[in-house]
Amino acid sequence: MSFVATVPATNRLLTTVLNVRTRGSVPTTTPDETVAMMIASGSSAVERYTERVFAREEGIQTERIASCASRILLERVPVTLISVVENGVELDPTGYDLDAERGILTRVVSDAYGNWTGTVTVTYEGGYVLPGDPDDPDGA
Repeated sequence: MSFVATVPATNRLLTTVLNVRTRGSVPTTTPDETVAMMIASGSSAVERYTERVFAREEGIQTERIASCASRILLERVPVTLISVVENGVELDPTGYDLDAERGILTRVVSDAYGNWTGTVTVTYEGGYVLPGDPDDPDGA
C-alpha cells in the first residue's frame, strides 16, 4: 500500500506545551523550549513505534491488487472518504462500504460483498485533529 499526502499535516505533535504545563507533568522550572523538544521527541517516537501517523492529512492511497482482495486497509484513520477509483472508474458510494473508524474499505457488487481487482486509488482525509491544530475544539 502506498499513501501520499497531498495536504500534509502542519502539526504532528501529540500534545502542546500548555497541556503539559496545565497537567503539572514537568517541573515549573523546566524551560518551554525543553518541554517542546520533549514533546517533539516523544511524538516522533510514538509514530515510529506504532508505524503510523496520527495527524489528520488528506492524500491518495493506491493499491495494486494482483489477484483479488475483499478489503483494503486505509493507512490514516479515522477516515473521511472522498473518492474511490477502481481500474480508472470512479465508484458510486453504493459500490463500497467504509468502516471509517478502523479504515476498512470493502467492495460491494449488486448488494453483496465482492472483491477489489487491479489498481484501486482512494482519495481521502484521515487521522485525528491534534492539540494545537486550528480545528482543535479545546484550542490548546
